[in-house]
Amino acid sequence: TYDYSSLEYDLVLSSPPYYFLEKYSNNMKYDSKQEMNEQFYKPLFLNSYKYLKEGGYFCLNINSEIYQSVCISVLGEAFEILPMKKSERSKINQKQYQEFIYVWKKKHIKHHP
Repeated sequence: TYDYSSLEYDLVLSSPPYYFLEKYSNNMKYDSKQEMNEQFYKPLFLNSYKYLKEGGYFCLNINSEIYQSVCISVLGEAFEILPMKKSERSKINQKQYQEFIYVWKKKHIKHHP
């Protein structure tokens, strides 16, 4: 776990591993996509977005399944959606696989006295 509150940042650009497609040596093992949503994606997105400066941009290179399953409920709909070139994964998995960069802009919060 990382303490994001110790940093000042106005841009987050992340390309987290996709469901069971990318495996890194330090990845935890998850039994289901739902478990990965709850224990990996939601905490990652919430913690890194929480300390983003107001007016800052939060950008995720993820597939539409993660966006639909996790991001909309956690962050709301994206400010902008940028399609990326077709991934090599689509050739490997033999199905349409499209990646996007989803962008959120952290809104200014009005403080009332």
